[in-house]
Amino acid sequence: MDRTLWKFVLIFLVTNPIFTTASVDHKCVAKANKGDCEFYRCFEQQRQCGKSGYLIGYGYKYCNRFKSFYSNFTTAGKKWLDCVTPCLTKALIGKYEESLGPGHKCNQLKTYAFETHVKCYLDCGFCDVYKSNVSVFRKVLSFSDLLSTDALKQGLEVANECRFR
Repeated sequence: MDRTLWKFVLIFLVTNPIFTTASVDHKCVAKANKGDCEFYRCFEQQRQCGKSGYLIGYGYKYCNRFKSFYSNFTTAGKKWLDCVTPCLTKALIGKYEESLGPGHKCNQLKTYAFETHVKCYLDCGFCDVYKSNVSVFRKVLSFSDLLSTDALKQGLEVANECRFR
């Protein structure tokens, strides 16, 4: 290959939108570390999966719904929320730092995020607080959101683990 063709290929690879990346905002990472619900919006600005994507349609939505019902939870339920909220946002920092750019791998992000729910829920003591807070969980969660494949899989994994605790 001659030099002109190599230059063309190099310029193409550098400027083609398929290969662009989005920037990482350290303020966004700080929000994730604190368990701030705004992290999901910050991440959405980078990834742009849309209002029905995981970041806005599930993560941001439920982070805020749990926050709005916080006072209805038992003391143990509040402790669980204080643990699980930052656990879920911190679990996504690595995906945020991949800086893939608009629309990239939104379905994989959703699947990954739901998989992190299982570990965070269990590590924060979900099995110990669910029964005493079931009425609040029913108010927070939308039945239709629980019917997605990822949500059903997560729910079954958590329920199965709780059986043995």
